Amino acid sequence: MSELTLLRPLWLLALLPLAWLCWRQLHPPRRTQALIRPSLLAYLAPAQAAIPARRRRGLLLPCLLAIVALAGPAHRQAGALYHAGQSWIWLLDVSHSMLADDLPPTRLTQARAGLLNLMERAPAQAIGLIAFAGGAYLVSPATRDHDSLRYLLRELEPELMPRPGSDPVAAVRLGLATLARSGSTDGRLLLISDGLSPEQAHQLRGLLAEQPGRLDILAVGSQQGGPVPLGNGSLLKDEQGRPVMAHTDLPLLAATANEIGGRFARLTDSAALARLLLPADAGQIAGPSASQPQDLGYWLLLPLLGLALTFRRGLLWMSTLLLLLPQAAPVSAESALALYEAGRYEEAAAHFTDPLWRGNALFRAGHYLEAAQSYADSATVRGHYNRGNALAFAGDLDGALAAYQAALALDPQHADAWHNSGLIRQWQRQQAPPPPETGQVADAAGMTRRPGGQPLPRGSLLRQRLQRQEANAPHSYRGPPW
Repeated sequence: MSELTLLRPLWLLALLPLAWLCWRQLHPPRRTQALIRPSLLAYLAPAQAAIPARRRRGLLLPCLLAIVALAGPAHRQAGALYHAGQSWIWLLDVSHSMLADDLPPTRLTQARAGLLNLMERAPAQAIGLIAFAGGAYLVSPATRDHDSLRYLLRELEPELMPRPGSDPVAAVRLGLATLARSGSTDGRLLLISDGLSPEQAHQLRGLLAEQPGRLDILAVGSQQGGPVPLGNGSLLKDEQGRPVMAHTDLPLLAATANEIGGRFARLTDSAALARLLLPADAGQIAGPSASQPQDLGYWLLLPLLGLALTFRRGLLWMSTLLLLLPQAAPVSAESALALYEAGRYEEAAAHFTDPLWRGNALFRAGHYLEAAQSYADSATVRGHYNRGNALAFAGDLDGALAAYQAALALDPQHADAWHNSGLIRQWQRQQAPPPPETGQVADAAGMTRRPGGQPLPRGSLLRQRLQRQEANAPHSYRGPPW
């Protein structure tokens, strides 16, 4: 849905003198026409006669178009880029059962592909990512930096998870807490899992009894199930030494989604998967519900240009066009995002007005000092933290440490800022290069690199992040380790 609005409505006041001119054209002064014969008026008032009455009336239309263009007609369309009130948090099952091959090559690989598909179809949506196995861990808060999310999704493997098992209840609790901390009143959760136990389904119903419709379920796997291959070529076995057959209880998952007021979809059902992007009672999943006006006034330049050419000199109308041009055709936030998504980071940086997004684009373009300057315009925790990362890449370790300290002054519990500042101090002592921002940069081989240093093993920084959360997280999971 879209609605029309005006960005600069005060320009409509110019319609008052235009209406007066229109009245004058329809009711010309009678004193000259009553006393002087029209055939003699051409000799007595040649300047007035040079402009026929029809042409003078013709000036009214371009004047009207110019005023409407200056008033800034615009339409607001759902799915604007910037909106802090709504988030979509994905709760991804990364337990060992997700390596079952009943959805070849593995359930986890297919789940990644499905989530990447959803991401492409909702380019402006703020998405957060929580991974869970025997515990739940916040991988990324809600962000519109989908490049980082794609990278993090590829990194997640069961071997990285600090605790084996599958505890979706802990993931839902963490998701609700994440939404509460972000102030998202209409955010939603999407549980991507290959199964629930009856006890876990009962706990979810109790947990969401007062928040119906907040959780949707995306089922991965099949009822017939499949064995779980391990990295060493063997199969996952139970305590009796028998190969584990990972079954997905689809009816239980569907019934649970129905009872908590959410939607249910199977990963292999493309139509049901697409319905997850449609508006729901609790808000829109596909994108923010706020709107970003797009100025349409510049389209009126085309008829104005044509009308200007019909006049002998057209100086008045060409000057009107020059007045309109500075306000016309602004690059919308969606256009800047499209450039960013296409990897044209320098162009995107030139069009972003938000300092965080402009800094992200400059960072990805490799302009670290410029990115740090842009981040400095955002006196927020994220702005200081990202500025520290950019300065670290630029080789300014002292500046990076100061930026991390500024982030900690605003949020003393910012775990990544604590971790990175500790690493900076360690590398200062060792005179080694600083690390990249966790989960942000990878080379073509998928290896995270220190600037000027050797590549780190795949997932090593993400493993450190999950282990830090594991050290402070309570656990109540007592189920099987898959």
